[in-house]
Amino acid sequence: MTQPALTGTRRSAFVVYRWALTVFLLLGVVQIFLAGMGVFALNGREIGAPGETAFSPHRLVGNIMSAVALVILVLVLVARPGTADIIGAALLFILTGVAQSVFANLGSDASFWGGLHALDGLIVIGLAGFLHVKAIRALKA
Repeated sequence: MTQPALTGTRRSAFVVYRWALTVFLLLGVVQIFLAGMGVFALNGREIGAPGETAFSPHRLVGNIMSAVALVILVLVLVARPGTADIIGAALLFILTGVAQSVFANLGSDASFWGGLHALDGLIVIGLAGFLHVKAIRALKA
């Protein structure tokens, strides 16, 4: 069954969805930079130790990305472009808003979880990139 054409409010929501994905991807680039900067600014302190602020910017951008992922999910639900887009946006929100925080918190006790935090970050950026390209193609069609 084909999806009805995106017109009116649905099309507007889809255009904003595409731009929200662009913002999300740009924040992802900043996030990777801040993670690297944080690692080299620890100066022998442990992550999360009292007074440790090396990762504060990384944490802040992560929270902003979670909020943007929620906006992306709301926009795709309004636009209703198709099942794959909706599932992708929901997965993006879960991986960004929930899994990233869980893995980061667990990572302070076991490096395996910290590794999953980094891997999940790459998956999140890849998923957002996929959704972004899909949105661009849909708008050109």
